[in-house]
Amino acid sequence: MTRFSTRVELHNAKSEDYEKLHSEMEKRGFDRTIKAEGVLYKMPDASYIYDGDVDANAVHDKARAAVNATGIGGGIVVTQSAGILVSGLKKA
Repeated sequence: MTRFSTRVELHNAKSEDYEKLHSEMEKRGFDRTIKAEGVLYKMPDASYIYDGDVDANAVHDKARAAVNATGIGGGIVVTQSAGILVSGLKKA
């Protein structure tokens, strides 16, 4: 299974737009928490983790569909993870 980090920025968004985004991302298998060294942490705002047997293009397409479902535009960055190191995040 491959892990991807995904960051989304909605253009000219209000807080309720991000709530819709979070819901749409969750429907598509994205998570807003990450486990590191046995501890569950909250991801930074509008950042998500996706674990699956897919490639970065498929993850991007899922995120794009979630952004489109909000009805406003947005930018997306998808990065395949080879490992993770966290600091300063709040525990979930």
